[in-house]
Amino acid sequence: MRIAPILAVLVLSVQLCSSQTSGSDDGRIRISLTTGLSLPMKESFRDNYDQSLFVSNAHVPLSLALGIEYPLSPTTGLMFSFERKNYRLASSDEISLAVMPALAGVQYRFSKEQIDLGGFFPYIGVRAGWYWALFSAKLLVTTQNGPDLVAILDESKSYFGYGALFNVGLDHPLGERTTLGFDVQYDVNTLGSVDDGGLGNLGGFLFGLKFAIAL
Repeated sequence: MRIAPILAVLVLSVQLCSSQTSGSDDGRIRISLTTGLSLPMKESFRDNYDQSLFVSNAHVPLSLALGIEYPLSPTTGLMFSFERKNYRLASSDEISLAVMPALAGVQYRFSKEQIDLGGFFPYIGVRAGWYWALFSAKLLVTTQNGPDLVAILDESKSYFGYGALFNVGLDHPLGERTTLGFDVQYDVNTLGSVDDGGLGNLGGFLFGLKFAIAL
């Protein structure tokens, strides 16, 4: 996967979409928090790792993403996001993997003239950027002839790569500046070649609930 064609698509999308108007944009920057359940497409990873809570060891299937949308036109905005998805080895809480993409792209909101869903406003988006994965393991060292604990070793290793994300969703206004929405994402990435000791593609689907506020 090469990132240059993806970035070219982003630039073209901005040029095409920014010419559209709907009269519904307030010109405010939006900040959003999305939490949801991820479903990796790599079967071996999905079978051996469980998703865990993003802030503790609890096996709660939640991830967290922070997004910033900068409006370019009534229907189009630049979108920046940082996400963290935590996974833990199904057979041990002491081995974990955190996947953290930092992405930038465009998001297009359909006007009511284009798609009228009552109080719901659909959108689509595409982003690309860099991925960081952190593998962590806590190793318990015991005596050779018994269970006596000698030491606790913390090991970690970072993997770096890049990828792209495509998303669709629906926003529903809660007030003048707040919205609640449902977001479906699909991402592909490369975190090094598996043959060379990398993680390969850990992308997949994410089904999230998003809360946004306009500044």
